[in-house]
Amino acid sequence: MTVSISRCLLTYLKYNYSTIHLADNSIACIPAVYSTTENKTKIDHIQAEMGAGWCGNIVKNDSQKIYITNTIHIDILHSAIITVNPLNFNFTCAYNLTMQLSLNYSVHPVMGTTNLPGINGTGSFPVTMAAYWDSQYANPIQDGEAITVGTNFFLGLFVKNADGDVFTLRVEKCVASPTDSSNPASVTLVTGGCPAGGDISTTVEENGVSLEARIRVSAFKFQSADFVNIFCDVKLCDKRTDCTKCDNSASSRSYADTREVMITLPYDDYDFSSSSVTHSALPWAVLCSTLLGFLSNRLY
Repeated sequence: MTVSISRCLLTYLKYNYSTIHLADNSIACIPAVYSTTENKTKIDHIQAEMGAGWCGNIVKNDSQKIYITNTIHIDILHSAIITVNPLNFNFTCAYNLTMQLSLNYSVHPVMGTTNLPGINGTGSFPVTMAAYWDSQYANPIQDGEAITVGTNFFLGLFVKNADGDVFTLRVEKCVASPTDSSNPASVTLVTGGCPAGGDISTTVEENGVSLEARIRVSAFKFQSADFVNIFCDVKLCDKRTDCTKCDNSASSRSYADTREVMITLPYDDYDFSSSSVTHSALPWAVLCSTLLGFLSNRLY
């Protein structure tokens, strides 16, 4: 966040531009300050970080934007006659909510990060996967928040520092497991870049198009487990190729250049122990259809 102030104007108003600092004046909160000359006038630019909780930042948001507010303090020019008081003024910056930005103002989002190698092994790029409550990928699920069977959650993945004109992010495979990704009870959500089908409703909303990927999943639960681990194999894809195609016949060699990123999602503590269903994963849609069939037989 950058605030720009005219030195001449401050001097005219009897303020000392060399004393500009945030209201939180601790060493860790010293903002970066640089000067430029515009129309023969010296302008000071004060840069503050955007993170939630950083040095007095107050963060609010609505469905479309995030608003970050902080306070700048400026002392007066010392002279024999003092006509003004030291100045404190609030500034607010507004930003469009994005998948990445929403994580910056979250306190403890459910997320996982790993380093992704560039094509042909050149470079290293951090890739992050996070879970969101909404289809706009603007409301991250926080640690301690539990999801409910039958609702949707949204997996958002993005890679930083890569050239979006050259590369895209491609999710090759995602599995859900009560333990690790090799567990025989694991359920495949995405394979070959597209939904795996089966009992778990999964929609790949974006994959291989940009440096972000978006996946909607209908929440389900493993019996005797109050959480689910999500593992996704991801890679950088050369934008000159078709990075969006489905390849459900992909062999293990197709994942040689991928890296695994993982998150853990807790579930509401419902008691499923009395359920007669023997599937390792129990989607809400299957449960509903079973109950409706039972009621139909009883009523008719």
